Amino acid sequence: ANIRVPDQTIGDFNAQFAANFMGAERVRDLCAKFGPDTVDAAMAELLDYSERRMRQAIATAPDGVYTGEDWMDDDGDSDEPVPVRATVTIKGDSIAVDFTGTAGQVPTNMNCPFASTIATALSVVKSVLTSPDIPFNEGALRPVAISAPYGSLLNPKPPAPVRARLTSSYRAYNAVMKAMAQATPEQVIATGFDTTEAVCLSHLDDGGYQISLEIFGGGYGAGPTRDGCDAVDSPMSNCSNIPVESLDLDYDYFRIVDYSLRDGSGGAGRHRGGMGLRRHYEILKDGVTYATYSDRFRLAPEGLFGGLPGQCATTQIKRGETTIDLPAKGKFELLKGDILMIETGGGAGYGAPAV
Repeated sequence: ANIRVPDQTIGDFNAQFAANFMGAERVRDLCAKFGPDTVDAAMAELLDYSERRMRQAIATAPDGVYTGEDWMDDDGDSDEPVPVRATVTIKGDSIAVDFTGTAGQVPTNMNCPFASTIATALSVVKSVLTSPDIPFNEGALRPVAISAPYGSLLNPKPPAPVRARLTSSYRAYNAVMKAMAQATPEQVIATGFDTTEAVCLSHLDDGGYQISLEIFGGGYGAGPTRDGCDAVDSPMSNCSNIPVESLDLDYDYFRIVDYSLRDGSGGAGRHRGGMGLRRHYEILKDGVTYATYSDRFRLAPEGLFGGLPGQCATTQIKRGETTIDLPAKGKFELLKGDILMIETGGGAGYGAPAV
């Protein structure tokens, strides 16, 4: 009842119900085959196994206190950059990540619930220090202590709005990654576009709402051995770009007129940052609303160890002979004939480029 397009979204609910049902059935099957005590013991051992592997990996990193910082362009309410700061303390086989110094919570939906902050910090530690075969479960968290001041951007007090939490969460990811770069420089990547650019086009007619919503990524930061990935979703997300042909079939109020890589948008370096993408929409009807939240429109991703920054994202509307620049967050009414030009940012380079 609280969704504008219930027919379009009921499949998501049904898929979740089915997945939960099948998961419960598989656990019952395991208990019937091996007995509940054996299943409980196996689950406990899987957690302990992850903890042992995590501690072994952390112990290979040099002890010390390392700091990193990054910024959101703004909170969508003011034009002031919003800082996110991380202090990473490595001691033996454990790590502490503290976000003291991060901005206070904001009035817009850019706040990050603390559970997502925990997942963010842990994802950096695990990806930088460990191998991908370690199960990502509660045991992996045991050697990692994560804290953020209550009432801050990364640990807001209710009822703070949090819908666009990944915007601030990615800056936490960047801050921790920069801190880890001081400890393990050959195991990190440079800052990427690292933003979920939400692009929503909606149209209301006699048949009700039609809504097209896509989440775009951009260029990854480069690493010590390879260039950054081009035009993919960011490291903590999992959305893929919808095929143009599918959009043409489903929506009659716009069409895609350009879908390509932004050549040169990745920062130069010993290894270059990944390229962003462009997606241009021709609007075919009046009364179309464009809504978005994104970032990296003003503050470019920074390179590592002499690498150059990636290009910022841009959004423009070409209306006749006029070009209108749009901000990273907000909504705008479109007219028939407008060309909405979405261009996401590139990743930064790693290491100084060859002269």
